[in-house]
Amino acid sequence: MTAKWKGEDRIVIEGSADLPGLGTVNYWVCQDGQATDSLQRSQNPEYKDGKIKAESKVVEGRVGPAFDANAHFDVMLSILGQPVQVAYFTIKIPVEGNPG
Repeated sequence: MTAKWKGEDRIVIEGSADLPGLGTVNYWVCQDGQATDSLQRSQNPEYKDGKIKAESKVVEGRVGPAFDANAHFDVMLSILGQPVQVAYFTIKIPVEGNPG
């Protein structure tokens, strides 16, 4: 799994997982260890054919810390089983690079 800055306003998350069945991706972005809504989903996260894709974009947040381009960012990502939404796993992914 990787999470990387793309340009100055997007984080792209990509990877793969070998699951025993169907799964649903859920994630949130943390800035300096705190969940923030300054980075919101710009496309629905997906798990398809073993591949995981998701993307967030910087927006004006209302909850959590204000966006700080110099902060440390992590993505907390879970893959939930279907039809029962129990997590197969949850991982912390450091975001590579810097905005811009």
